[in-house]
Amino acid sequence: MVALKNITRALCTTPACLEIADYYVKNLAPNYKDIDPCTNFEEMVCGGWRDRYDIPSDQTSNDAISLIEQKVDDELRIVLEGQYPVGSKHSHFSPRNLHARDLSVDQQNFETMKAVYNSCMDEDSIKKLGISPIVDLIGELRKTFGRDDWSAPILFAQRLGATSLTSVYVTNDFDKPDLQVVVAEPTVGLGLQMPDFYVDTTMLTNDYVPVLANILRAVHPNDSSATNFTEQARRLVQFETNLAALLPPDDFDFVEALTRVPTAKIDALVPGLGVSKIIAALAPPGIPSVEVLVYAPFLANLTKVIDAAPRSTVELLFVWRTILASRAYVVADEIFDPLLKLRRKLYGDNSVRPPTPRWKTCVGFVGDSVGWILSRFFIENTFSARDREISNQIVADVREVYIQKFKTVPWMDESTRTKAIEKIDLLEQKIGYPTENPNITDPETIRNLYGGLTVTSSYFRNAMSATNKSIIDNFARLGKATDRKGWGISFPTIVNAFYKRQTNEIDFPAGILQAPVFGGDYPSAVNYGAFGAVAGHEASHGFDINGGKFDGTGRLVNWWSDEVTKEYKKREQCFISQFNNITVSANDKKNVTQRKYKLDGRKTLGENEADSAGIFAAFDSWKLRRKLNGDKTELALPGLEDWTDEQLFFLAYGNFWCGKYSDDAMQIRLKQDVHAPNAARVQGTTANSRAFKEAFGCKVKEPTCELW
Repeated sequence: MVALKNITRALCTTPACLEIADYYVKNLAPNYKDIDPCTNFEEMVCGGWRDRYDIPSDQTSNDAISLIEQKVDDELRIVLEGQYPVGSKHSHFSPRNLHARDLSVDQQNFETMKAVYNSCMDEDSIKKLGISPIVDLIGELRKTFGRDDWSAPILFAQRLGATSLTSVYVTNDFDKPDLQVVVAEPTVGLGLQMPDFYVDTTMLTNDYVPVLANILRAVHPNDSSATNFTEQARRLVQFETNLAALLPPDDFDFVEALTRVPTAKIDALVPGLGVSKIIAALAPPGIPSVEVLVYAPFLANLTKVIDAAPRSTVELLFVWRTILASRAYVVADEIFDPLLKLRRKLYGDNSVRPPTPRWKTCVGFVGDSVGWILSRFFIENTFSARDREISNQIVADVREVYIQKFKTVPWMDESTRTKAIEKIDLLEQKIGYPTENPNITDPETIRNLYGGLTVTSSYFRNAMSATNKSIIDNFARLGKATDRKGWGISFPTIVNAFYKRQTNEIDFPAGILQAPVFGGDYPSAVNYGAFGAVAGHEASHGFDINGGKFDGTGRLVNWWSDEVTKEYKKREQCFISQFNNITVSANDKKNVTQRKYKLDGRKTLGENEADSAGIFAAFDSWKLRRKLNGDKTELALPGLEDWTDEQLFFLAYGNFWCGKYSDDAMQIRLKQDVHAPNAARVQGTTANSRAFKEAFGCKVKEPTCELW
């Protein structure tokens, strides 16, 4: 490969540089110098990674992101099982820098969080209760039966977080994005989760019915001898099958099919559900009649299916939804494991997994229950105000590159060009953690967020309280203007990144901004090559075929001209063809001939485009930042002295996607995931990067496919 020659490079020997250099060097294939990066870059930079990291026994795949998730989980466990960090002082919100009153509130918040965790970790008490909390809950549910409509049991289920006959919630109005509106979503929740699983009648009869019958029997201990639970299960499975047939296909964008109905008329459109009563019960006092966005064909057909079923079967559906929503909060593996195993089998996962460690379950529970408190102490340990400033600059640079690119794209007409630049200007970037709406660096703000949450020593009651509060908080938005600065539930502990088209925002929680993706003391080539590519990827979703349906304010309106749409789709064909011709292997076995899997270029189209756009934007934004900083060559990483800064940029990118799968996991991913397998993301994206080909001296410099 092309190497830096005749230049003596000083080494970066800070702890951060030594750590990331060691990671990269060990991840290189042992024979990496013999591998042509232009044809097999992923093997070159990740061959050693696969030798170093196995797939954990409780997982079916492993990759660099999974390692970050494990690191974050470990860090959260340290927070939850440790003491209040009274000596920490790295940022203005650290305990040593808080005034006495704020310090006291901060400590109280910490103890509340610990109480939630401890209630989950108290397995002895949870096991003693067995499934009695679910039995009691079903008793409460049955009190809602026998009314004129189904509003009472739907409302009961919704407050548990259970999806029953429809899901009613508050979100941004698609036509008037500055306002909040109620949506009745076309979803019913299924015991087997996927509608496709209800086609195999033999499996339903031989596998699902017995599993369901045994669960029903277990949660009705007083009726176990007198009731034919197998017959109940058969009727319920048939009802679920009928409901599954109503659901639109996976790629159906119901947002575009929603119609607007006044609350006063919604019950006439979908008689029997009592949607107006559900809204009235959840809406804050004093809210006038509101409009509801519905997918009318689904709800109309849903009513017909409900009316055709015996009332006792519909009631049984609510019992089943209640069980599914609450089963995670009891310890009864012998009852529920058969269902989980059946689900995994249907997905193609035949692995035998050990139980999830209790502490890991409880870390997740705390995140779901008091996520902002947990986030506050997570960033105390892992993400400083300086880290936030650096990562914000990277995203700002990526945005600037898109603006400059849109100014010169030859196939964009002036009207679309102007709207594209306006949209990137309006893009909200939310990085690391929020300092407004909510300000999690302020202890009083955090405490107020959880007013109304009841925390006791009971794991089950804490779960029910937290779920109910989330429903209340969602409906509290009704009648208010859209909070564009609000973070919703993108907690800083999440290891992921998002583009949200309804608010035109990109979210990068602190969880994803961890080594090896980002480090405040890393060379800029590393940060831009890894995190910058993620930022460019997410921002690009605002300008893909779906982003073209929402303008800069989040309003549902097609702002692309017909000619631009035609030109864009013409370029999409290249990506479809390119990825259709890529094959990958699971890479979970050493020294064994691996099965090759063919990709579906159309299924993964949007994400493949975003990867290619992301790496272009990241590289150009890195070059922009270097120019503004005087175009200085960076200090070399130890062991990588022969790599140019440009090559180091792509080394960081490639390492982001190092991974391996079991064969089962690979087949599941190809069937269900809109993202290509990791190796293909490296292979396809680098083939589409002119900068990559120039950095490594490839003979052909022209990108295989290019959008912008």
